[in-house]
Amino acid sequence: MNRTPTIPDPDPLVDRETLRMLAQYLSDSPVIDQATLYPDPYEPRDIRAELNENSISLPFDSHQLVVRWFIDNNFQIRLSSTESDTDWQCQWHRHPSSDQWTHFHCPPAGERVEHLSLESTHPIDVVSTVLSAIKQYRLKED
Repeated sequence: MNRTPTIPDPDPLVDRETLRMLAQYLSDSPVIDQATLYPDPYEPRDIRAELNENSISLPFDSHQLVVRWFIDNNFQIRLSSTESDTDWQCQWHRHPSSDQWTHFHCPPAGERVEHLSLESTHPIDVVSTVLSAIKQYRLKED
């Protein structure tokens, strides 16, 4: 009997269907220049989105939003900005624990952590909340 070996999923908890939906949602946002499923659209592990330079007022060269969503409805969202040797970041998380702890890692280094209360944990609602927070740093008016 000849068996074809199976390749284990590198991250079986990633919710690929939700990532595809969120990539489309982010692509339609004026805050985002481009949203890409990484490493590929067939078996994505996360979304990497480049922010529109006019959507945030931080004095950096580049801004990237990385979104990971899991089948247990936990998530990791990181906004990072860089320029030369300076980094700025913040993160939104929901961890698997008994209380489903949802929290925010505050900028500039993401070291201070605060509890985060969300009205809804639907993926689009969470990402919409994150985009609204990013818009608070807006430089230019629409």
